[in-house]
Amino acid sequence: MTINFSRRNVLNSIGCLAVSTSGLVGCGPTTGKSAATAATTHRSIATRNVIDHVTDGLLAQIRRQSIPPPQATRAFAMGHLAGFLALNGVVQRYRTPHSIGNGPAGADPQTAYATAFSRAAGIAVGANMGPHASSGLAHIANSDRKSLGVTWGERVGTYVAGIRRQDGSGRTAHVLDSQRYPKRRGPMTWVPTGNHHGARGTVATLANAPPLLPGWGKLRPFGISSARAFRPEAFPAANSPEFARQFQKVKHLGRFQNSQRSADQTQIAMFWEDGPGGVSPPGHWQVIAMRVLQPLGLDLITYAHHLALFSMSQADAAIVAWDSKYHYDVVRPVTAIRTYGNHIQNNRNLNQADPTWRSLIPSPPFPAYISGHSAFAGASARMLANV
Repeated sequence: MTINFSRRNVLNSIGCLAVSTSGLVGCGPTTGKSAATAATTHRSIATRNVIDHVTDGLLAQIRRQSIPPPQATRAFAMGHLAGFLALNGVVQRYRTPHSIGNGPAGADPQTAYATAFSRAAGIAVGANMGPHASSGLAHIANSDRKSLGVTWGERVGTYVAGIRRQDGSGRTAHVLDSQRYPKRRGPMTWVPTGNHHGARGTVATLANAPPLLPGWGKLRPFGISSARAFRPEAFPAANSPEFARQFQKVKHLGRFQNSQRSADQTQIAMFWEDGPGGVSPPGHWQVIAMRVLQPLGLDLITYAHHLALFSMSQADAAIVAWDSKYHYDVVRPVTAIRTYGNHIQNNRNLNQADPTWRSLIPSPPFPAYISGHSAFAGASARMLANV
C-alpha cells in the first residue's frame, strides 16, 4: 500500500478528522484557529472498534489535562503495547520479547485489550480510564469470557506499567542534567520566551515558562538502542550561509502580520499547530492513523499490532527529539529575531533584529532543534507507510 503523506494531501484527504465518542473532533482548519482547538460537527465512523474507543478516551485525557507531547507519546505507547500484548496473549498470533505467557483459554479478546490499555494508559496519565473502557464493552454481555478478559487485561496492563515505572519519566525528567546537557553560551542559547504571537484560537504556555521536560532525552526507549544513536548533526553555525538563509526565511514567513506567507501556508500552519488544550502533535497523528487503518478491513490483532508499533515509534521519536533539543540548546526563532539578531554574527550581515516581530503561532518552552512536530510526523508517517 502506497500512501503519500505530503501536508497538502493530508489536508485534502483527511479533511475533518473525527474522534467521535469523546467529542474530540480536530479539524478545519478555520481561519485563526488551530486544528487542536477548532470545534466542528460530530461525525461518526462506521468502522470503529474497541481499539479506537479506548484511544479516544486517552485523547480526551490528553486534551483535558493539556498533557505535553513527550508524555502523551509515552501514554500512547504504554496503552497500545499493553492492549496488543493482552490481545495477542489470547489469540496467540505474534511472538514478542515479553515473558507474560498466554492468556486464559476462552477470555474475550476485546475485553482483554480494552482493560489492559486502560490500566496502562491510565497509570501513565494519572487517571481512571476504566469507566471509558467499560462503556466501549457494553455490547458484550457479562459472562465468564468477559470476566476472564478483565482479569487477564488487568494483569497485562499492570505488567506494562511496571516495566515502565523506572524508565526515567518521573522526577528526573523535569531536571536538567548539566553534565549530559551543558548549556551553550552566547546568543545562540535557548532562553525562556514571551508570548509574542498573533493568531487567535491558539493557546500559549505561560510567558517565560521554564524548560519543559529537560531530562526526557534520557528516558529508556521502547524500541531503539539509545537516543544518542539517532542524534542528528549539529544545527548550522551562526556564521554560516545556511543559518542566514533560515533566519531570513523564518523572519519573513513566520511573521504574524505583513508576512510573505500565502493563505495556504497559513492554513497549513494552523492545521498542524496542536498546542496546549488540543490532542497534541502525536495525538493528531493518532487520529490520522485511525483514519488510515479503519478502511483497510484489518482483523483486531493486526490493527492492534500496527498501532503498538506506531505508538512506540512516536515515543522513541520524542526521546530522540528531546535529547537533541537539550544537547544542542538552540535559541527559538522568536528570541533570535526580536532580541539577538544583531548579536549573532554572520558574514552576510542579514541577521538584523526586529523587536516588534511577532510569530503567527506561540513558541513552546523548550529549545528549537530538532523540531518535535517534525520528529513525531516523520516517525508516524513512516510507520503508516509500512502498513
